[in-house]
Amino acid sequence: MSGKRTGLRRPVVAVLVGSSTLLSACGASGPQLSSAAPPWKVCGRVLIDSAAGPAVIDVSRWPMGKTITQETVGGIDLALTHHCSVGAEVTFSPPEAAVIEKSVAVDKGLVAAVIQPVRKRFVIYVTGPSGNRRALKVRLHRLVPP
Repeated sequence: MSGKRTGLRRPVVAVLVGSSTLLSACGASGPQLSSAAPPWKVCGRVLIDSAAGPAVIDVSRWPMGKTITQETVGGIDLALTHHCSVGAEVTFSPPEAAVIEKSVAVDKGLVAAVIQPVRKRFVIYVTGPSGNRRALKVRLHRLVPP
């Protein structure tokens, strides 16, 4: 009698294993994890939506004297202020060293910006709403094509 039970159980086990493999292959096993980074969203506007994700530089917390040495997704990604109601002014030295590819603007300046370098060596000047000016030195090892 035990031989008959064993014979009956094998097909049932095979069916259970086969159906669980089929369900997981079809995505019915539950929520799937993604390795994609969330988009960089500032004041309701998406500036970068890439699987790699940006490395955003918070200008207010950037150490004085520290140099930007590489681009990330889209260029150099800068968070300029912490509020959607006030902005900052961004300039470059020399002026033709970079362009602002994308930005979030308010009446009084920019809140965030994606900078596309044209040269390897330049300075980004950020003048905040209170008038204080910060200099971010850029010394790239190589330019990434846009």
